[in-house]
Amino acid sequence: MIKLLQQKRVPSSILGLALDGGRLEGVVLRRTNGSLQVLKNFSISLTLNPLTGDPELAGREIRNHLDQSGIRERRCVVGVPLSWALTLQTKIPDLPEADAAGFLEIEAERGFPYGLDTLSVCHSRCRSASGEQYATQVAIPRNHLWQLEKVLRSAQLKPVSFTLGISALQRAGKESLQDALTLAIGENSVDLQVTCGGGVGALRALDGAIETEGVQKRLYADLLAREIRVTLGQLPVEFRAAVRKVRVFGRGEFVQRFASDIRPRVESMGIQVELVKGYSA
Repeated sequence: MIKLLQQKRVPSSILGLALDGGRLEGVVLRRTNGSLQVLKNFSISLTLNPLTGDPELAGREIRNHLDQSGIRERRCVVGVPLSWALTLQTKIPDLPEADAAGFLEIEAERGFPYGLDTLSVCHSRCRSASGEQYATQVAIPRNHLWQLEKVLRSAQLKPVSFTLGISALQRAGKESLQDALTLAIGENSVDLQVTCGGGVGALRALDGAIETEGVQKRLYADLLAREIRVTLGQLPVEFRAAVRKVRVFGRGEFVQRFASDIRPRVESMGIQVELVKGYSA
């Protein structure tokens, strides 16, 4: 999981929030005997943009919605939109481990369009079967996170961590189930993540994949199949060959239709499609 800011203490119960366009989705979780229990979940429409609106007013709107939903938990973990992120892929040369962090910092200074003092940067590393290492670096403007934190504190919440929502859906590392390409279907966009080699190999926010006509939504299967092919084609050969599954996360009938529409297009690449209906923490 790619975490941008976090505190060390892990509470026994917590509120999970995810920003998705003009919607705020949430769930209250309690950890019991090593497992997580869902106490409440909700999805609300926001009239004020937490990123650009007045923090006090935006926070008050969120607080009102939480009160109406009976949410009393104050500590929260927050999934931020992938559209906020800048990404950079880097091959790590054969270096002593102690020098790798310095190398990645230099690459970030060169590759990102803004100074590192204005960004919150983290990275995920992938290792191929032949031993080659690659890193995906992710940067989010600190002002975005500071603004969001002000809004949440105005809503009487205590942020514990900020992370990319899609990275919470498909975890990387030794505990990951397998290498996969994940599609997270949001309100107006689709997020894509490739998990391979024990890390995150690619991250993309795909605009224009969802069309809304009145209350009806349509996902363009041809466009997404093309983006999947392009994304996999940009990966090193060993990682590309290891990705044999596309996992689709989302809710609603239109997501189910999309999974059916894209299945033959993806299976022609030798890759299976799985519509995820549950999530094991």
